[in-house]
Amino acid sequence: KIVHERTKDGLFNAATRIGMMARDDERAVETAYFAVLTRKPTAEEMAHFRQRLEGSKGDERSRRMEDLYWALVNSTEFSWNH
Repeated sequence: KIVHERTKDGLFNAATRIGMMARDDERAVETAYFAVLTRKPTAEEMAHFRQRLEGSKGDERSRRMEDLYWALVNSTEFSWNH
């Protein structure tokens, strides 16, 4: 429940703000990785998430950024390192 509350669509959460303010999809993915995992995404990770953000705007983009954050926060890497 707490993860959902922290990642759900809303102006004051990081996922939405990054999605709105990033100049492009690549920068949005990179910033999300830095914020959650404190590292850059690999080329494969970048391609995967950039493709999912491509062409999204407004509420749809916010939902996709929420999904990206959800995936990162629930990753094994996050649970072991943070």
